[in-house]
Amino acid sequence: MAATIVLLMLVGMACAIPAPAPEAAQNATFFIRGGAHLFPSYFYQLEVDGTAVMEMRESGWVASAQEVQDMIAKVRKFAADENAWIVEYSSYELTDPQTGQLIGYLNCGINTACPDVQKIVREVAASAEVSMDLDKNVNDPEPTFYIEKSEFPPQWYTVSFTVYHDTLLFSAPTLQNITAARENLAAFQAYDPNTYTWESVRVGNRPPFFFVYQLKDSTGTPIGAANMGFHATNEETKSFYEQYYKNAAVVERDPTK
Repeated sequence: MAATIVLLMLVGMACAIPAPAPEAAQNATFFIRGGAHLFPSYFYQLEVDGTAVMEMRESGWVASAQEVQDMIAKVRKFAADENAWIVEYSSYELTDPQTGQLIGYLNCGINTACPDVQKIVREVAASAEVSMDLDKNVNDPEPTFYIEKSEFPPQWYTVSFTVYHDTLLFSAPTLQNITAARENLAAFQAYDPNTYTWESVRVGNRPPFFFVYQLKDSTGTPIGAANMGFHATNEETKSFYEQYYKNAAVVERDPTK
């Protein structure tokens, strides 16, 4: 009888001990990332044990870290609400049910079913920490003119203008030698909004033709064209150039050396 009483006491003590917090919750962190681009590029990723289980993708990137923090606050508030999720096949999207704003995409891994990942997010989002992990050069756009020599014959040169390393704003026509390249660069640097002109020029005589946004010097000679893959409007391209060209560094690169 005594042994039975002791056993019951031990069981009762064990039941009174609170269960430990889920390990996943202790390792869940919202990372605020991005920032080093001309267009809105701040976003978040919710990582659990080093794996991004949820994020805001490019179509929803915003213009400041504060906007991301506001979005994270909504994720914390609504992640556990089943009615805040839009589920279509393997697409799981979290929304603000009050406004309809999309605030997160679920990342389903190859070996992890979406419902399992969703369950994790619903459990950990409210208590996950927030950490800044912005691009290193977020406060320095590093505008740079590059003169580059082709790697293989026939040798030619190009002049380009970039901001934030990978954002190509302008490039010049292919130039035959380094002297011509430096002269082209000098024309870029001598930009005068009163004498230089911007013009949308059609390329091609019949469809499918396209338009390029050219910069012409004071003599009317084209010295470069905007990067068509940049997806900026003509006015945005002009504004970016006028904002950054004066403080741009100059780098000459020769891959053959």
